Amino acid sequence: MLVSLERALSKLGYCSRSKATDLIVTGKVAVDGKTITSPAKRINLESSITVDGKEISKPKIIWIMLNKPKSIVTTAKDPEGRKTVYDIVKVPYHIFPVGRLDYDTSGMLLMTNDNDLAEHISSPNSKVEKTYLLKVKGNPNMTILEKGAVLSGELLKPKKVKLIKSNPNSAIIEMTITEGRNRQIRRMLEAAEIKLLSLKRIAIGHLELGDLKPGRYRILDVDDLKKMTQKK
Repeated sequence: MLVSLERALSKLGYCSRSKATDLIVTGKVAVDGKTITSPAKRINLESSITVDGKEISKPKIIWIMLNKPKSIVTTAKDPEGRKTVYDIVKVPYHIFPVGRLDYDTSGMLLMTNDNDLAEHISSPNSKVEKTYLLKVKGNPNMTILEKGAVLSGELLKPKKVKLIKSNPNSAIIEMTITEGRNRQIRRMLEAAEIKLLSLKRIAIGHLELGDLKPGRYRILDVDDLKKMTQKK
């Protein structure tokens, strides 16, 4: 498989692409014994890659489930100095978020160094189900939510919508989507003129957040990975 050298270092779990670029342009990376200084140079992933003379190899695959609290960003660094998920998750591997949760969204965030499965989980074409709990103002018409909304010329609608409970002031709704477009649920509610009070992801496929407390994370096992891709 041919990829750019900067992406190769990332795919092998050695470092982020931005860090890889710094290493490459400063002459610290060699491929099959030859120093490469162009981050865009395409190489075979099976090549021998060294950094500062030490060969790197594919790391152990790791998957982590984090219960992301609100007011945490999913980038490695934040220009506004806000806390990131990397301030919470500490492992001896370069890992990345599988998709993202907004700053104001809480719940299940997966992190891994497994590029192939991560791309499958994130791709709208895979139809992997993501389930959320929504707290909204008032008692919205569920039929409107079920119909979805046309956004940027595309009809986006939930796969499932279920009213969990309600009172005169607010309602708790469970919603499952498969497209996973950028800020999809928030945009759908805005189009339906429904005020969203809170949003929390509680499951991906059959893999549930369960009783994992906010700000805590756990390493997933083989059975967990199977649950992610199972359809409900």
